[in-house]
Amino acid sequence: MKKFLPIVLTCILMVSGVAANSEDRKIAGSDAPEYNKAVSQWLDGEDKAALISLAELARQDNRAAQILLASIAVNGNLHAHVTSKLSRNERIALLRIPEGLSGKSWLTAAEQSEPLATALLQARKIGSKAPAIRTLIEFGEMQTALIAAQSMLYQGEANALIAALQGLENRLPAEAEVILAWARNQSADSTQGSYAGSARIGTLQFADLQYATSELAWEAPSPGQVIDGSDWYQAAIDNAENITSWRPIRNLCEKSCAETVNNCTVTGASLLWQAGPFPMRSPIEALIPNDQYWQSARIEADITRKIPNLNRFENSLDGNMNACFVRTMQKLHEKFGRAKG
Repeated sequence: MKKFLPIVLTCILMVSGVAANSEDRKIAGSDAPEYNKAVSQWLDGEDKAALISLAELARQDNRAAQILLASIAVNGNLHAHVTSKLSRNERIALLRIPEGLSGKSWLTAAEQSEPLATALLQARKIGSKAPAIRTLIEFGEMQTALIAAQSMLYQGEANALIAALQGLENRLPAEAEVILAWARNQSADSTQGSYAGSARIGTLQFADLQYATSELAWEAPSPGQVIDGSDWYQAAIDNAENITSWRPIRNLCEKSCAETVNNCTVTGASLLWQAGPFPMRSPIEALIPNDQYWQSARIEADITRKIPNLNRFENSLDGNMNACFVRTMQKLHEKFGRAKG
């Protein structure tokens, strides 16, 4: 078991922040003009037109369209404002292969020739994640790979994860640092191989918050921790500018709340706390990189639709809960709608 430790230590020392490079593999159909037009429509917020085009391309066996459409379909935040107005059959025809009662994911068609589609399906299944991770990373689908890695640690599979990451050390982003620390801790533990509970226990022991930046990328402080001004809130303020996954929130804060950008950013991140790791990632980084998605015309609406009603924070706005962010979001809720809750 301990023979894996030098590998993890090497990984931690070699983390470089490189999420993708020119060796990334292409997906069939991604260079088709009709596909690129549909992607442009989607990034511009023309959801219905884009989904109709992607569905037509998917039926024509455009693999890129199938993978993108399947990735949008599993994220209700990205389509409910359009599809909730449709009948059940219309919704299935727009997002899925119309087979059976609920339809089938277009990934099941795309995997006939696309390893990425197979990896995306494997990443959702316990026991199948290790072989998926290498493929996901090779295609630049980094955050899906990291979430699959975290899931493996929850199941006590540190050694299998470490083996899966061998040779990929210099392709991992900064957020992987904490995953590798968790894996090192778990692989040396006598409970390795059984359910491991929270992977975070591997870094919570460090009082100097040496992994704060990468750990906050996985879990922002909760609204309660912001209101109370906890140590985790202060760490978030200190690191807000360096957490890549918070960049779309920070962009909104720089635009709307320039005098309180850090506090605004942390408030926004805290309101996405329950959405899981990397809540504002592209639906499929391999086809639409995060930077492209975050700079798109639709990102403001997508952030807004992920954040629930903020009225319950009215009495907290004189403290750490940023009033500018809350007021800005309330106006955007009127324009775009909001998440339930």
